[in-house]
Amino acid sequence: PREHVERYRKMKRHHALFTKLYDEACQNLRANKDAYDTDQKMLASLPLHDRLERLLRLQSGQQFGVPLESVCGTIKFKDYEARIPRILIKLRDYLKHRDGFQVREIFRFSADTNKFAQFKQDLNANLHDAKTDDLHSVANAIKGFYHDLPIKVLNNVHMDVLQSVQSWRDVERVLRLLHEPYRSLFEWLLDLCVDVVQHAQVNTMTRRSMAVVLCPSMYNPSVDNLPTPTMVRGVGGFMERAIEWRQWVRESDQKGPALYEMQSIADLQPPLVVPS
Repeated sequence: PREHVERYRKMKRHHALFTKLYDEACQNLRANKDAYDTDQKMLASLPLHDRLERLLRLQSGQQFGVPLESVCGTIKFKDYEARIPRILIKLRDYLKHRDGFQVREIFRFSADTNKFAQFKQDLNANLHDAKTDDLHSVANAIKGFYHDLPIKVLNNVHMDVLQSVQSWRDVERVLRLLHEPYRSLFEWLLDLCVDVVQHAQVNTMTRRSMAVVLCPSMYNPSVDNLPTPTMVRGVGGFMERAIEWRQWVRESDQKGPALYEMQSIADLQPPLVVPS
């Protein structure tokens, strides 16, 4: 019957497609194994320090919503005591190289919901080809990393202490109360804020603006049963003075953070891949 002939042809096409995909998968597996063996041989030839550094930089596992101590893939910079998650460095680099710091209301605008959800999912899966053409999605991914932390960066400092900060000169006293790696992660974010507010005349993002949009990602008010307005006033005010303090630190140093000064291990592995 004709329907049997059509079914046979359809099954034959499916079989041919399956065979093709199976052969491609086998080839990719062999290529991956060869690349892995080569990488292992090169890794074994490195000094112990470089081997450890390379392993620590290897980005793997879930990146969003996990304890900060569990994030795999970190980089050590001399400006911070603890290591900084590599995913944050990649997102910051992308903003910098695409002039994202000069985009109007960067970090304030919400990204397209569907596009951002897919972009964040790709980042969380450590896909090397994670892409977006929306700089606001990149900025929202940075905010999302902080917002999704099980323990927010500033939650181990009581609200009364944050509200007691009346000047940027009082900020360092509060930072000493932050435990690592949360202090380093907070200082890294302050450096990012300084980079953004330096272009405030273009992007309209002042110290106050950055503090307001970031404070919900810094502190979880439900821990202390605080109303949201109280949290915004306390954390927002502290954030604004902290950004001012960081500006003073960088102007005093006259060099700024060495965010792009990689160690020798950087020459032994591919450059950081950023969305394009």
